[in-house]
Amino acid sequence: MFLKRSMVVLAWLFANFLFAQTGTTFPVDNAVWTVGYVGFGGPITFEKFCITGDTLIKSKTYKKIQHFRFTDSMIYDIKQMPPIRDDGQKWYISIPDSANEQVLYDFTAKRNDTITTFCYMGLAQNLMPAKVVVDSIDSIFIYNTYRKRWVVNSLGGIKDIWVEGIGSLNGLFYPAESSFDNDHFLLCFWEEDTLLYNIANSYPGYETMCDNAPITALPTITATAKFSIYPNPANDWYVLDMSGLKRSKYPYSFITFDALGRKVSQIRNIQIGINRFETDGLAPGYYFYHIVSNGEIFQSGKFAVQ
Repeated sequence: MFLKRSMVVLAWLFANFLFAQTGTTFPVDNAVWTVGYVGFGGPITFEKFCITGDTLIKSKTYKKIQHFRFTDSMIYDIKQMPPIRDDGQKWYISIPDSANEQVLYDFTAKRNDTITTFCYMGLAQNLMPAKVVVDSIDSIFIYNTYRKRWVVNSLGGIKDIWVEGIGSLNGLFYPAESSFDNDHFLLCFWEEDTLLYNIANSYPGYETMCDNAPITALPTITATAKFSIYPNPANDWYVLDMSGLKRSKYPYSFITFDALGRKVSQIRNIQIGINRFETDGLAPGYYFYHIVSNGEIFQSGKFAVQ
């Protein structure tokens, strides 16, 4: 009888150790999430979410989050994301024009609980409400400590993993991706100059993308330095001014992707200088582009069609 009770006590102690909350609080300053995206067969793109200080909203302190996309030579699409705060159990976001803050992560959720959260819809650049159901809860060993882990399913049947103190392993603002936009992955996570999570070695050639450099330390190349597109937004036609690009042994191509990351057009053999094209086949909306030569991306950006 004593042995049986001892085993029960040991099992209870182990369970409490295994599920002990070691990092539910939101990271302090100097935290960086690096995310990769490989949607719909397009090229891999990268983005970072960085804490940039505090802000006070309705007497509550939030962490400001800056987002930008980048390559090994440039940064672009810089914006402020909704700020985040935590109360030790949940992470909340303050959405502009919303009367109340919204739940981004619920670290009190139990198995079979349904959670309403918000998910950044990737290249569409919209924060949309979404629901997930907790499938299972266990723990994961990350950087010398156990952290609680939730496996959740979106209503589209896509599995995701939440880790306390880090968020989704799809990326900070991707806690509930749908079947239409589910190709984000957390490449690495830094906090206070410590690399706590890193899978960059699984993607040869992308190890250099996984640093914690602030945005001011990254090289910036503006579109006018090499290339420009105008008018932007365009109506019936647009101009590609490639006067600033160097002549290459290989021809340039102009590849266009829609807001969901799907390739919608590719214009080959672009000439150095001024090129004028019609917008036929491009529906009104936002588009992203790459200037490519021999598989190398020389310039990236976005434009709109009215």
